[in-house]
Amino acid sequence: ICEKFARENDMIFNAKKTLCMCIRYKKSVNMSVPNVMLNGNNLKWVSNHKYLGVNICDDFTDDMDLKRQMKQLYGKGNTLIQKFGKCSDEVRISLFQSYCNNMYCCALWHKYTVSSYRSLNVAHNNVFRHLLKISGPCSISQLFVTYGIDHFTVLLRKSMYSVMSRVFNSDNILVKTVVNSMYFMYDSDLYKTWVTTLY
Repeated sequence: ICEKFARENDMIFNAKKTLCMCIRYKKSVNMSVPNVMLNGNNLKWVSNHKYLGVNICDDFTDDMDLKRQMKQLYGKGNTLIQKFGKCSDEVRISLFQSYCNNMYCCALWHKYTVSSYRSLNVAHNNVFRHLLKISGPCSISQLFVTYGIDHFTVLLRKSMYSVMSRVFNSDNILVKTVVNSMYFMYDSDLYKTWVTTLY
């Protein structure tokens, strides 16, 4: 179908950049997958791939994406500390909120280990402490409240609520069909995570 579409629309698909991923059913770990060809070339099968900035895994786990976010957070934090470490508290707080409080696609995380979640939470706290030069034992939650900054868990809840509201209020017929289905309301791990986290 892809080859026919490409011919009819004067397009070229690059087989080297085209990947296949098999989303396996929980009980069919040893399921065999067929060779898939495009323009006479075998396509490569992968267990995970970064697509539009998000790590997608064939078992739907989000640990790799949490690790990606943690690395980005430390990278942004180190840049801010090096370049703006001597600025006023107000400037550093504003920079932290702009660059470190945006967690791309975090509302879609629903299947991850406790250690991955904690590591990302610790990274968020550490960057904040080092950027504001806070040392010694102190309550990180109290610091976030004092400076008027959302804690890591608050960021996740806000993001989830935002996405959930937009999904349920969407006028798109396909989105409406999915979110109003029995599967989404009763079997979807993502929806269960939203409800558990928010309510």
